Amino acid sequence: MIKLSLLLGLVYGFVSSTTFATANRSFNDSETDRLINGTEVTDGSFPEVVWIKSGASTCTGTVVGPRVLLTASHCAGDGATATFSIKGTNYSVKITRSPLYMTGKDHDVALGLSTTDINVPPANITGTPQVGSELTLMGYGCTTPTGNGQAIGGEDGILRKGTTVVTRFAGYDMVSSKAGGAATCYGDSGGPAFGISGQQKNLLGVISKGNIKDTTYSARLDSTESQEFLKDFAQKNNVEICGVNKNCSQGPGPTAPTCQLSANPSSVSLGQSLSLQLSVTGNATSASINGTSVSVTGGQISLTPSSVGTFTASASVSGPGGSNSCSASYTVTGGTTPPAPTCQLSATPPTVTLGQAVTLNLSTFGTATSASINGISVSHPNGQLTITPSSEGTFTAAASVSGPGGSNSCTASYSVVGGTTPDPPNCTLTATPSAVTLGQSIVLRLQSMGEVTSALIDGVNVGIPVGQTTITPTEVGQHQSSGLVEGPGGRGTCRITYSVEDNTPQPIPDLTVVPSYCGSNDEGHPDISQVCLAVLKSVSANGRSQYVRDAVLITYTNSAKEVLPIIHRKAGTPAGAEILEEVTAYANLAVREGDYMVLDTRKVIVTKRLTGGPEGSIPTRMEGRSATGKYFRIDKMTAH
Repeated sequence: MIKLSLLLGLVYGFVSSTTFATANRSFNDSETDRLINGTEVTDGSFPEVVWIKSGASTCTGTVVGPRVLLTASHCAGDGATATFSIKGTNYSVKITRSPLYMTGKDHDVALGLSTTDINVPPANITGTPQVGSELTLMGYGCTTPTGNGQAIGGEDGILRKGTTVVTRFAGYDMVSSKAGGAATCYGDSGGPAFGISGQQKNLLGVISKGNIKDTTYSARLDSTESQEFLKDFAQKNNVEICGVNKNCSQGPGPTAPTCQLSANPSSVSLGQSLSLQLSVTGNATSASINGTSVSVTGGQISLTPSSVGTFTASASVSGPGGSNSCSASYTVTGGTTPPAPTCQLSATPPTVTLGQAVTLNLSTFGTATSASINGISVSHPNGQLTITPSSEGTFTAAASVSGPGGSNSCTASYSVVGGTTPDPPNCTLTATPSAVTLGQSIVLRLQSMGEVTSALIDGVNVGIPVGQTTITPTEVGQHQSSGLVEGPGGRGTCRITYSVEDNTPQPIPDLTVVPSYCGSNDEGHPDISQVCLAVLKSVSANGRSQYVRDAVLITYTNSAKEVLPIIHRKAGTPAGAEILEEVTAYANLAVREGDYMVLDTRKVIVTKRLTGGPEGSIPTRMEGRSATGKYFRIDKMTAH
């Protein structure tokens, strides 16, 4: 490896004959992109820098948030998908280019949005570059330029880094160059320009373009234009970007907290109690003494030893920096063994209705070290436990208490009487809209009533008392969805039927269609341009045409046509000089209903003017729907 290459105008793509490389070149397994004058990164110190692919091009990118990737605008189109892999896990992001870049300006910054969290610590966008500042450039690009402006390298997918120095600023970019320093090459585009101080990595820019020799242009991230783009992206997509709306500074890690445990008093007689007190230093998030969780601030427990001897108590503390432990010793000397403790248990109230709660109160007397109710540990000398019985009857609760002198138990009875069982819940299910064409979506909305604990639409959990889900049917015909609600009183169901129609314009039958009266569709669906009343004719063997059937001819704006044969006419009562005629037309579709196939039809209303002549009437207006369900209204019809 000779060189380290970073490509922002340096996507892995073809280079023009101009000084700087900016055009894309198709990815080829026989060629690779690497950084010129760089060294291979082998210690995993920059896991956030990734090798990305979009279509046939490759670039470099930097993870700058849990779901955000930073790269160059010229690496991928706006809305395109870029992919990359980290430790065997594949990720994909949707690219958003800088608005300035989209208007022809050279603001070569883009962000990618992932639908899942990216499992790597993000880089922090912070700091202001200065002339003379050292930059660390990184990329997966080519390593060696050739005399004709092309570039070559070794294996694909190897990250390299190298240093250069900021020499000046130009437009949205910072320009860097250094004798023998890093320069960018094909495939390095979108890579990071870091300012590194000790363990702190500040992401200052995005590699954009270079001369593939000694000079690199990187888009500045501290500029007003970059900051506005970053903040707007974070707000619109509700995501975190390190250094923009989240502080992700990388520095020395936190240290583990420490602790000190003391026994007070350190010596007691058998039957007496002592206190174990914990003192914590540092950032601790949890602490325990003898396995019992205590506060990290002034935590302590009391105990009453039950035997003679010298004992050691232990404590542990944990925090972001790790864990530590500490201990304390105490001595128990011989003495008079106290009598076994006693207890008293009561139930309040002693009688409840099914579904109500009972509180069991325990009082202990004498020297006790532990107490429980129904096998559940409680405090002493006063402890309690609340229960909610699930059945009717008379029940007995039991408590036990133990100490150095032995153990004892006590009981309390309570009764549970029947309550009123609530009625089963019910529901209503609606579909909006109730009729769609293939490819359109329907919102199913469930309204639950009564005491409800769960609600489902077609097996999918939804909200209570109102829940909804959106579906996109994939088959034509009549369909049914169901709702289910459950509660203490049982369950209820509801159903809704919706229809899905074919959205493909039907072909014209193998007949001659002769329009008679036509008009423009000025008030209906914009996809329909003209509607005609027509006659279907077939051509006989002798070349003469024969009348077959009247029809409605619909012409779409894309020149597609629908022919709906008229299968029934119903004339209304004349009103003045006009008469309305209801026409039923076949829509070239059959729908199953129960055990029958029902023709799919459309209603068309034709307004006719009475002439008094031999023709009787002339059509003047018409309205209805096409086979695909699109509305039309013809306000003026003329003879064709």
